[in-house]
Amino acid sequence: MVLRDIAFIDDLMRNGNKEFPDRIKFCIDLKREVVAIDESMHVDMEYELIDDGSNPDIIAKLFDILKKWVR
Repeated sequence: MVLRDIAFIDDLMRNGNKEFPDRIKFCIDLKREVVAIDESMHVDMEYELIDDGSNPDIIAKLFDILKKWVR
């Protein structure tokens, strides 16, 4: 699901990914200000953003930055 508008955390937790009920997984396109959520794997959210018009190079760079901070 690609979000373009404000969403409430309670709604996301209640209607979100049942596989991980205690967290919300997401992938962000900062340039377009859209967020993909509610998929089991981050790569599925990345593809969802690409299908929605995001630049895959920007998403990949953000993922590379994230890998530096998360172990």
